[in-house]
Amino acid sequence: MINDNIMQAVPVKSTLNDNIELKLYYDKKKKEYGYLGLYNNKCICAIGKVIKVVTVEKKLDKWTFDVSVTDDEKTRISEAMVRAKDYEYNKNPDIYDFDKDPMKFFFVDDFYPTNYITKGNRGILGSRKFDLVELLASESKTMADIHSTKDIADFLNGKVWTTAVNSTKSNAYAKLVTDVQKRYSLYTKQASNDKLDLYNATVNGKMICNEVNLWTYWQGFGYAEKMPHIKYLLVEQDWGNPFLDDNEAFVKRIIAMNNGDKNITYIDRNDKIYITDEHLIELFETLGYKDIDNKRYDDLFFTNFCLGYRSSKQSGSMTKEIMFNDADKFKKLCEILEPENILCLGRETFECVCKTFNINCNIGNDYNKYLDNHEDVITHCGNTAINIYPLAHCGGLGTANRSLDLQKQDWKKINNANANNSN
Repeated sequence: MINDNIMQAVPVKSTLNDNIELKLYYDKKKKEYGYLGLYNNKCICAIGKVIKVVTVEKKLDKWTFDVSVTDDEKTRISEAMVRAKDYEYNKNPDIYDFDKDPMKFFFVDDFYPTNYITKGNRGILGSRKFDLVELLASESKTMADIHSTKDIADFLNGKVWTTAVNSTKSNAYAKLVTDVQKRYSLYTKQASNDKLDLYNATVNGKMICNEVNLWTYWQGFGYAEKMPHIKYLLVEQDWGNPFLDDNEAFVKRIIAMNNGDKNITYIDRNDKIYITDEHLIELFETLGYKDIDNKRYDDLFFTNFCLGYRSSKQSGSMTKEIMFNDADKFKKLCEILEPENILCLGRETFECVCKTFNINCNIGNDYNKYLDNHEDVITHCGNTAINIYPLAHCGGLGTANRSLDLQKQDWKKINNANANNSN
């Protein structure tokens, strides 16, 4: 159902004039909201009310439409496709292969000019949602005061919004970190079984994890300071035991990061690297993120679903029941981050994420078969729609069940689905 109170701002580049002239916007997987704002040159420069969404797909050399379309709408779709071929980004068939992939066309009543200005040193990395009810309330207005799309454009014209730190979210994240620490200080057996005890990560009684999870030190470290837009939230089962003898250098790096050393990275090539991490470095390259072993990306965030740490062995004995004890914390994290996509490593993680959002994923007995052919899994968190992607685990056992080459193909599909955030 389209939320008529939400405006989705979408970054556009080469197609800006085409969008305005043809009164449409196209994208493979954008969610459906009441209004579209075209974002270019650090401002929302035009706003349109969405009046129809048409999914266009080529079948047996014929264009098909999931809803009825007028001759005028067909002409505008065709013209948009023709013009798209002129743009450099469209020369990559993996991004905009109209003949291969279904495409959503969002028709608007018109695009009305405005100048809703970004304050800050950076633009938006992905789409951004705005609650029009909240924006109007800031000046004691309601939607009843709005009689046309032009009224919204006029209301926002000349106003300024910021991409700077959202203090409410920053405080919420800090509280979440504290709540996680308290949870594993207050009890362990409730989050354990007869083979597995879970605790906080502490050295000499002092917490060493000042993020929601130790994995966050890899990607997401310092999130509360900048509160960037998150494109990909990667979630795995649990971290394991950080205090095994061969993790001593890793723990020292975490402490150094806590002490403000900005040149320290989560992974050190001179230290041991787990096979899962090694494979993730390769897999994230398929999404366009190179060298994640020594570079942090603002729009990536890593966490484990289970937020406790083992006291004995590194792996094994974890159950979905134990993992799900932290479902409330994971959901709160999603509400804070509002990621575009959640990448779930392994079946158990995917099932826990789906259960958190009351989604019946119907995997069946063969997870590999499900990965080959499954419907889109989408949840709503606040005003944000999130794609949830099931993935094979990329550790030793996971790649034995589904080869790394095949997993790269899975990840490439995600990249293709998300590649056109900027027309």
